[in-house]
Order: sequence, then C-alpha cells, then structure tokens
Amino acid sequence: SSKMLPSPQVFRLREMRQTLQCANYTGHQDTAVRWDLAQAIPGQFDVSGTFTIKCSYDVTPPAKLQLNMNRGDPVLQLAKGSQIPQDRIASIH
Repeated sequence: SSKMLPSPQVFRLREMRQTLQCANYTGHQDTAVRWDLAQAIPGQFDVSGTFTIKCSYDVTPPAKLQLNMNRGDPVLQLAKGSQIPQDRIASIH
C-alpha cells in the first residue's frame, strides 16, 4: 500500500467576520472573508484579498428569515501589494 500525501493548497480562507445590526424584526448582516490564492505554485500564495457581502434582513411570522442583497453589495477587493489574478473569471467562481 502507498501513503497518500496531502495535496498542497491552491485556495484558502483565512478569516470570516460577521456583524449584525438588529432592530426588532429587521436589520443588517455584513459578512467579510479574507482569502488567498496560489496561482503558479500550490502552497505559495501570491493573490489575496477580501470578499464582502452586505444584506438586509426581515423576520416575519412564523419565524421566516428573508435576506435581501442588492446587486452592488458583493465586493471582491484585492489586498494591498497582491498580484492581480491571471484568470479573473475563474477567481470569482
């Protein structure tokens, strides 16, 4: 039998932060995720940034949660000093 070696990472999530602003049955939820991407050599991350989604929400009887997101709300931002992804379309899928 042969041992399987772990494959080097190509994409990793480093941190996720959520904030909620509540007002009775409505409010806002913001989610921000820090990420890294290794383009040429697995495990050597040369692209990094933050993906942020801002939503409003409503809770209606009987405890139904509805999230509302506007088209301009998701934001993908490269970190300062990061390289630009070679395949921009694949980096957002």
